[in-house]
Amino acid sequence: MNKIILQAKNKKELEDLIKVNISLQDDETYVIKEIKKPIDFLFLKIKGKYEITILKKDELDRIEKIDEEIEEEVKEEELPVSEKLTSIFTKFVKNAELDVQIESIRVEKNVVVLNITGKDVRYLIGEKGIALNATECLLNSIKEFRGYRIQIDSNNYKEKREETLRNIARKKAEKVLKTKSNCKLSPMSARERKIIHEEISNYENLKTESYGEEPKRFLVIKYREEKED
Repeated sequence: MNKIILQAKNKKELEDLIKVNISLQDDETYVIKEIKKPIDFLFLKIKGKYEITILKKDELDRIEKIDEEIEEEVKEEELPVSEKLTSIFTKFVKNAELDVQIESIRVEKNVVVLNITGKDVRYLIGEKGIALNATECLLNSIKEFRGYRIQIDSNNYKEKREETLRNIARKKAEKVLKTKSNCKLSPMSARERKIIHEEISNYENLKTESYGEEPKRFLVIKYREEKED
């Protein structure tokens, strides 16, 4: 069996590289082993790494049978979600060359809270928590975390951000009550829009409505006449 290592940013690029770099005989085929997943996220653009093995077609069935047996063994020795998250997040920040460490991981039913620290944490939080929300979305999209909800926090950032949002909501609410004119807010994540909506729901004569598409979806605070249902 011959093996080569290829790097590609996506499946299409990998297929093109295989066509250029591999010439098969009639009785040959190849199998692909993903060594490192590609990353295309915010400021990170890292090619994936793949091992391409060229082998005889009659060898393929034997290898697939062995792989099935190994897969069953791996399922039986499933790692705890905290260990999976530690491994994946550590690789992520290492590839990004960020000075960020895991301070603690707390698992509560299907919610996993990852607390992080380090001098580069601000880059993972970003302006108004945009990068933090995007990182959470990335982790929650990984199949290893299916059935769990991953949350990231640092130095109680989310609690502080929530209080900031509630203060903004109260100030804007007073303005709308005074002017009876609509007030458009800046685009926010679904979580932040929910916080604003909860705060505005405390005002009998106000309501919120969402407009636009993600990630630029925003809220408008509106005055509601007393007769309106």
